[in-house]
Amino acid sequence: MLCLCIEDDGVPFNPVEVKEPDLGCTIEECKIGGLGIHLIRNLMDEICYERCGDINKLTLKKNCHAKSSGIKKTN
Repeated sequence: MLCLCIEDDGVPFNPVEVKEPDLGCTIEECKIGGLGIHLIRNLMDEICYERCGDINKLTLKKNCHAKSSGIKKTN
């Protein structure tokens, strides 16, 4: 398992609570922002956010089994 922990002291922001973007609109109609969060949600197996005092903590987890990721294991 790959575990990535990101911390900052910025304004409180919980990406887990962000609404899904409208993927049915044309490129001209799309609102700016939100696609990066959408991408991470679809790539990661687990996403956890917590606010600890003045710190944002985001934990991303991805299972890295060769079988599930499509990567062939070589000896």
